[in-house]
Amino acid sequence: MSHFVEVKQLKDMSALELHEVYKLRVGIFVNEQNTAYEEVDEIDALETTRHILIWNSPEKKEILGNIRVYEDEVEGKDVMRLGRVCVTEAERGTGLSKEMMQYTINWADETYPDKDLVLDARTPLVGWYEKFGFRQIAPEYPFADITLTPMMKLH
Repeated sequence: MSHFVEVKQLKDMSALELHEVYKLRVGIFVNEQNTAYEEVDEIDALETTRHILIWNSPEKKEILGNIRVYEDEVEGKDVMRLGRVCVTEAERGTGLSKEMMQYTINWADETYPDKDLVLDARTPLVGWYEKFGFRQIAPEYPFADITLTPMMKLH
């Protein structure tokens, strides 16, 4: 990846880094996609949550993308959940989303080799996630004026 990547817990972010993460996510999920839900939640601060941060440079002048990864449970099975997958509008179509997702999958597989990965995809993006090995595991469901599809990637 030609950008600067960090994996951090919320408690290890500076105030400005945290501001950039929330500004990116609220800008995309709440404003751009007009999805009304609690964007800032307790999951961000969990001890088990890690944030994959994609910056334009080591100086961290601009955040370009973000994914959060945290422990969860699906049907009694411990898994790692990916969420808040987003990149800036300027980076869409450049391949950054693909690079960021592949980096996250590789990192999660190395860090948590015994846990499968799950996510709830916006239904129109199911095909994109399938390219990374995710498969639908349950029916789609409505959430905050959008439709999500539960997906899992097995080891």
